[in-house]
Amino acid sequence: MKNNRIIISVLIIPVILACGFLGSTVPTPVSPKSYIEGIWVPSDSTLSYMQQLGYTFSSHSIEFKPNGTLVMVNIPAKWIFPQKQNTLNFYSGNGTWTLSNQPVTNMGYIQPLVNTSNPSENNLTIRFGTILDDLYFYPDNKPTDVNRIRFQKCFPSLHFTDQSLVPLIKALNESKRDTFGFSPLTSKDRIVIDGTIGNAEIWLHAYNDFSSHDISFKSIKNNYIWVFEQENFRGPDRWVASDAASEQESITVQYQTENINGGPVNGLMINYTGRNPSLTKLSQNWRNVSDASSTLEEWRRWRASEAPSSQSLCP
Repeated sequence: MKNNRIIISVLIIPVILACGFLGSTVPTPVSPKSYIEGIWVPSDSTLSYMQQLGYTFSSHSIEFKPNGTLVMVNIPAKWIFPQKQNTLNFYSGNGTWTLSNQPVTNMGYIQPLVNTSNPSENNLTIRFGTILDDLYFYPDNKPTDVNRIRFQKCFPSLHFTDQSLVPLIKALNESKRDTFGFSPLTSKDRIVIDGTIGNAEIWLHAYNDFSSHDISFKSIKNNYIWVFEQENFRGPDRWVASDAASEQESITVQYQTENINGGPVNGLMINYTGRNPSLTKLSQNWRNVSDASSTLEEWRRWRASEAPSSQSLCP
């Protein structure tokens, strides 16, 4: 893996986002520099494409820092030096980046020009085209197999170690959720909160590459208690429904201490949804998570063999 200093020049036009109530015509400009600043990771489609090519995954990102410095971490070397790299090696390096004032030709797109310099390589230009939160990566003289290079920007998210979550973590630890077979929440989960901690009721949503949790808490005597949890596991079978929606088989585990969604109260519910008739039949007799453990373990191995999600690469 190479580690060299790189210099980047970015060509960009201002991004305009509409804000306010419906019908407002007053736009709010977003600073081009602040738009680029931050961490960008390969998109899901790019990670899937890297898997097809045989790459081994770890951390992969491009960070544009506010002070004008730049860090690339484990970016395929053939994307940076396409004329020289014919292997599955990665490139990591530190450098600088600036905004260029060259004109933009594609209306509605931001087109950074990235110039890399390496003592052992010729200078080259990498072209980006950006719309919304996707960054498209087009090296000059790109190899014929490089055609799906896209990055997504990382945005701040909560994690299980965040101090603001202490009241909810306490409620989880005091609940009996472990005895019902729910997966433990870990520092790798990405967490979203509906509501404000201190309210009488609050929801916590946790996501990782294998399952997602929807958890409800209620405040009693200034302490939160766990009242509802649903965990959803996704399996390998995917299909397109008649309404063109993308569907995927799943196993859902649910328990609630009071009526939240019409399901059984103080009783575990575990269901399979999908096209596998043998699992449909088996699930009719599932009474706890251990009854589905062999299927879940099979799905877990499948997911571990797949490319990671782009969000799991974000800090």
